[in-house]
Amino acid sequence: MIKRLIFDIDNTLITWKEEYDIVLDQILEEIHYPRTKNLYHEINDAEVEYEENRKNFDKKEMVNYINQKLNLTLPQNFVDLWLEKLPYCVPEQLEKEDYETLTYLNDKYELVALTNWFIEPQIERMKKLNIFKFFKEIYGAEKYAKPLKESFIQAAGKYKMTECAMIGDNLQTDIIGAKKAGIEKLVWKDNHGKKEEYQEKLQGIDVITKLSDLKQIF
Repeated sequence: MIKRLIFDIDNTLITWKEEYDIVLDQILEEIHYPRTKNLYHEINDAEVEYEENRKNFDKKEMVNYINQKLNLTLPQNFVDLWLEKLPYCVPEQLEKEDYETLTYLNDKYELVALTNWFIEPQIERMKKLNIFKFFKEIYGAEKYAKPLKESFIQAAGKYKMTECAMIGDNLQTDIIGAKKAGIEKLVWKDNHGKKEEYQEKLQGIDVITKLSDLKQIF
């Protein structure tokens, strides 16, 4: 019997838009750092690469990785400046049907979020959309990063893995990672119409295209 639903945040609960990446360019301008064309894209790509196969995230380590990767001299507080701006990277409001879906699920299950990012800005983003109140706990990558088994164990809390369900948009990190950790009820959010392409990997996995589809599953 499912008792706890574990949600990924970006592109599962909150849509991430390409223009949000421009905050990196804004920070570079504010600190008067010499910019080349699309440097902020390069920094974002280096950050994504940093995330891969990390047991956890560390701000200073992330800055050092980006500097070494791109031969830059970004200040040690660069990630802190980034995190200060990220709470403003949210839609004006959540879709009405998404809000209604979370209300519906919160009445039936315990909801938590598991993000591969730093907790504080994610909490602020959720507060701005008035959905933080639905979630009992928010787990971030400061301690354990997905798809590390420990991250899912942490998110399960006092519950058995068989009493939890994982909902996420990243098939490898969110879904396959959760499956390897022992979570059996898995829901993949197909944001890019890849269901047919990934058909073999999706055996036994529920697929949704929008958050409100969860009402038909839970």
